[in-house]
Amino acid sequence: MKIQLPGRIWNFKDDKDGNEIGEFSEYKKDNEVYVDGIHYNDMKDVYAKRQKHKWDNWILYCGDEGDGKSMMAKEDCYVMAHLCDGKFGVEQISWTPKQFGNLIDESPPGYSILYDEGITGLDTQRTMSAVNHILRVKSTMCRKKRLFVAICIPSLFDIQKGIAIRRTFGMVKIYTNETQRGMFTYYNRTNKRKLYIKGKQFEDMDIHKGGPPSRFLKWSFIDEKLYEKRKDEAHKEIYNETESFNKFKEQRNALLNIMYNNGWKQGKISESMKKYTTFNLSSQQISNITSDYVKNSRDIGFSRLPVPN
Repeated sequence: MKIQLPGRIWNFKDDKDGNEIGEFSEYKKDNEVYVDGIHYNDMKDVYAKRQKHKWDNWILYCGDEGDGKSMMAKEDCYVMAHLCDGKFGVEQISWTPKQFGNLIDESPPGYSILYDEGITGLDTQRTMSAVNHILRVKSTMCRKKRLFVAICIPSLFDIQKGIAIRRTFGMVKIYTNETQRGMFTYYNRTNKRKLYIKGKQFEDMDIHKGGPPSRFLKWSFIDEKLYEKRKDEAHKEIYNETESFNKFKEQRNALLNIMYNNGWKQGKISESMKKYTTFNLSSQQISNITSDYVKNSRDIGFSRLPVPN
């Protein structure tokens, strides 16, 4: 169906290198855009009413890279901001866990915010641990702020069970039909729960069906050129953080291996760590680290580190 939205619609245009160089059109109160009818009615009759009655909406957008989950999430965020007298623009988009947490804290009631995980494939496990922590901490205080929170991630199974099943209200699974982008199916809370329980073991996103196949088209009311610029900046930030993290992790593992080779038992190392850090490692974790360290050292041609005299 076609709906009318106020604002300056973005005219997409790429240069020869594929960079976004489009620009805004003139402001209009009645820009005509396409949305799926069933999905729009859910936003208008369910999501918007929940937010006006002091609930929030946490919706997952899952799909492979390049399938268009960020585009659909941005569209839904703009529609919801319009329905709830809020706001959505580039300033309401985050690409790192820290940015995401700050947006939840700072956004006024009725706003839409987006966490776009699409660039964090460099270290997805570590990043999602931080995101899951933020979701746990912020979810209680966030309800009274009546936000629409869109979370773009590759898979439902990247999210912790309690958040995936109970805290998030629904999930949109975006996919391609052969070479055609713009396909999605919606999972309500019940179907999302069944998908998680049935598919978790083998991470099978197709084991349980959601709603009917639906379509979305490409449109935007945000500055897509600025969006791409800030995404690239966040990408560099995440890359630098990952490099630093990997360096310290390698140094930590080397020190644990030296201590173990010098006669320290894993249990003693674990107990000692409790005195100096809140991020403790169990005996089993330390055992796995020392075993992996020796294996990795051999694989790249190094023998065990020498034991200090």
